[in-house]
Amino acid sequence: LQTINQSIQNQFVQQFQPILAKAVDAIIAKDKYTLVLDSQAVIFVTDTQDITEQVLVEFNRLVAEIRAQNTAEQK
Repeated sequence: LQTINQSIQNQFVQQFQPILAKAVDAIIAKDKYTLVLDSQAVIFVTDTQDITEQVLVEFNRLVAEIRAQNTAEQK
C-alpha cells in the first residue's frame, strides 16, 4: 500500500510540477518579485508576503486551460 501511494504521489508530482513552476514564474513576473522562498525554508513571514494563494489561483487557471485544450483536441 505504501509503495502504491508513493507511486501515485510521484506521478502527481511529475504531471503537475511543470505547471506549478509556470504558475510561480507568472506571479514572479507579474508582481516583480526578486526573491521567492519555499515556506519550509522560512522561520517567520507576515501574511502580506505569502504568495501561496496567488500561485494556487494561477495554477488552477493553467490546469483548467490545459484540460480545455485536451478536451478540444479529443473532439
